[in-house]
Formats: sequence, structure tokens, C-alpha cells
Amino acid sequence: HRDGPLAALAGRPLDDPRVALLMDDVRRVIAAEASASAFDAILLDVDNGPTPISSRANISLYDDPGLRACLRALRPGGTLAVWSAFEDRPFAARMRAVGLETRVVETGARKRTEKDWKHWIFVGRRPR
Repeated sequence: HRDGPLAALAGRPLDDPRVALLMDDVRRVIAAEASASAFDAILLDVDNGPTPISSRANISLYDDPGLRACLRALRPGGTLAVWSAFEDRPFAARMRAVGLETRVVETGARKRTEKDWKHWIFVGRRPR
């Protein structure tokens, strides 16, 4: 997004002075900020979402302690958005159980076959 072909398409987001790019393990960053209420938004597009089919290494992002860390890392009114290739009602329930005001957005995706693909975005807001 800085120099490649996506930069112009995305409106050069890394040139915005409000944007800070940090290259690190997202679990470590969230854990480090969990007591600081540091983020307006946490956007996770990792693996296949909360239902791991390619890697179980990131399951700690989506379990109860991981969701509580996300909640604490968000400022009041901040948003956690989690992309998923699968519908996952238990995950949405876990988000609600840790205190996030949660809704699930079902969205279309590019077709690779004759059937439509769908994606889900779990959106949780930290109460003010």
C-alpha cells in the first residue's frame, strides 16, 4: 500500500499521518495494548477466520482470552471486525459473552465457480 499497485487503488492510506504501520505478531500487539484502550479499531483478516482450517496457530485470537484482550485494547466505542470464510454462530456468541455489542454481516465474494461464495464479517463494538 505504500509503493505497489495497491497504493493508488487504496488512496495511499500509508501516507495519511493518522496511520501507523507496525509489522509484528498481531497477538503480541493486542496483548501489549490490552490495558491501554489504545485502538479505535482492530481489523482481523487472519487464516480463515475464527474457524481454523489452514492454521490452528492463531486460535488464541478468537478464544475467550483473545476476545477479552481485544475488548480491553479498544477504546470505548471502538470496533473489532473479524473476517471469516465461514458462518460461525458460536464465535458471535463468544464475542457477545465477553461484552462486545455484536452483529454479523454476510457479504458476497468473487465467484470462483458457478455457486456464489459468501463471507462473514463479525463486527463487535466496545460499549461507551
